[in-house]
Amino acid sequence: MPSAHVAQGSSEALTQLACFDLLSRDAESSASLRINETQRHIFGCTSALMLIALAQWPGILFLILIFSASLVFLAVAALRLVSIPAGLKIHAQKKEADTSIAPIPDDMLPVYTIMVPMFHEARVLPRLIASLEKIDYPKEKLEIFLLFEEEDHETIRVCEQLVLDDRYHQIIIPPSYPQTKPKACNYALPLTSGDLLVVYDAEDDPPPDQIRKAAALFLGSDEKLACLQARLNFFNWHENWLTRQFAIEYGVLYDLLLPALVSADTPIPLGGTSTHFRTSALRTIGAWDPYNVTEDADLGYRFAARGYGCGFFHSTTLEEANCELPNWLRQRTRWLKGWMQTYLVRMRHPVTFCRTVGLRGFIVFQIMMGGLIISSLVHPLFYLILILDSDSTLTLNPGSGLNFYFTFVLLFGYAATIAAGMVAALMRGRVSLLLSCLTTPLCWLLISVAAYRAVLQLITSPFHWEKTTHGLSRVSREDSA
Repeated sequence: MPSAHVAQGSSEALTQLACFDLLSRDAESSASLRINETQRHIFGCTSALMLIALAQWPGILFLILIFSASLVFLAVAALRLVSIPAGLKIHAQKKEADTSIAPIPDDMLPVYTIMVPMFHEARVLPRLIASLEKIDYPKEKLEIFLLFEEEDHETIRVCEQLVLDDRYHQIIIPPSYPQTKPKACNYALPLTSGDLLVVYDAEDDPPPDQIRKAAALFLGSDEKLACLQARLNFFNWHENWLTRQFAIEYGVLYDLLLPALVSADTPIPLGGTSTHFRTSALRTIGAWDPYNVTEDADLGYRFAARGYGCGFFHSTTLEEANCELPNWLRQRTRWLKGWMQTYLVRMRHPVTFCRTVGLRGFIVFQIMMGGLIISSLVHPLFYLILILDSDSTLTLNPGSGLNFYFTFVLLFGYAATIAAGMVAALMRGRVSLLLSCLTTPLCWLLISVAAYRAVLQLITSPFHWEKTTHGLSRVSREDSA
C-alpha cells in the first residue's frame, strides 16, 4: 500500500487548505461563523421585541408563536404526504431507466476515487474492505483513499495488518481544528486524481455495480450535474424498535421524498455517504465546509446556490442503523445541529438564495431545513398545550377550539408520516414494518430531545463532532433481506 504519511511541508499546506480554503474563498458560505453581522442585528431586534411582548401580552405572544409553529408542522406533514404519489411515480420511472443504462466499455470509463473517512472504526474496517473488494470497476481506474486521524492508532494498526493492493492509499490526517469528517475529506482531495469521486462511510456495503452506474449517468449528463445521490438503507433494519424506526425514516426520505424533490428540480440535502461527485465541480465550489457537522446537507444547497444540479439514482447502499439509544441520540444531535448550521448559512442572503434556486426551491428549503428543525423543537409543546387545565392563561379545556386545532395538527402530522412510512416499507417489501409505523410519534419525541441538545451544542460547541460508534449490531449483512 502507498505510504501512510504526507511530507511535512505538504502536510501543513494540505491542513491549511482543508481548514481554511472555503473560508478564504467564500466566507459567507462557511459555518465557521454561526451568524453574520446582519443576522446578529435581526436576532437582537427580534429578541428585544419579543421580550417587550412577553412583558405586556404573554398569552397572546405564546399563541402567535405556537400557532406559527403549528403551520410549519403542518407544512412538513403536507410535504411528506405529497411525496407519496410523486415518489412512487419517480421510483417506477427511475428504476426502469437506471436498470436500462447502457454499459460503458472499460476503456471509456473515467478514473474513480473512493474516499472513506474513518475515526475509531477498527471493528468494521475488515468488513469495509471486503465490500470494497466486490466493486465492479477496472482496477487501473480505481483509487481508494482510506482516511485516518493520526491519534486513531487502533484503526491504523488494523489497516496495516490487512493485505491491500496498490489501489489503496492510507492517508493520516494530522491533528488540527476542527476535527471533522469534512475536514478529513478536504485534506485528501488534492491528493486524488479521479474525474469522479464517491464518499463512503466505514460501515457501508454498496452494491458492486453502483460506481459503474454512476459513471454511466455522469458520462451521459450535462457538466452542470455535480452530484448523484444513491439511496441509503440498513442491513440491520429489523434488529429492534430503534432500527425499525430508522429504516422507516430512511425509506420515506430516500425512496419517496428526495427523489420527488429532485424530479421537481428543487435543491436537496445530500446524504452523508454514497454521494458521487464530479470532482471538478466539487473543487470549484470549495469542496466541503470543515465547520459544518452535516457537510452533506450543506453541499446540496451550496451546489444549488452556484447553479449546479444534483441527481438521484436507483442503487441502495446498506448501512448499519444505530441500535443503541445513547449512540442514536449523539448522531441525531449532530445531524440537527448541522441542519441548523446549514439553515443559518443559507439564510445570510435569503433574497440571493431565492433568486438562484427559484421560489419553489426556496419554499422547499424552508420546509426541509427550517421546518424539520422547528417541528422537532415544538412537538412536545403541542402536548403541553393539550394538557393545560381550564385555569391556565390560555383557558384551554377539552371543548375549546384551540384544543381541537392542536389535536388536529398532531393527528394530521402523524397520519401523513405514518402513511408515508407504510408506503415506503411496502416499496421495499418490508411488511413487518407496517405495525412499527404506528409508533413513529414516539420516535419524534426522542428526536425532540436531540433537537434541544443540538441547540445547546450550537451555542456551546458548534463544531464538535459527536462520534457515532459502528459495529454494535448483532445482525449480519447476510440477514438483511
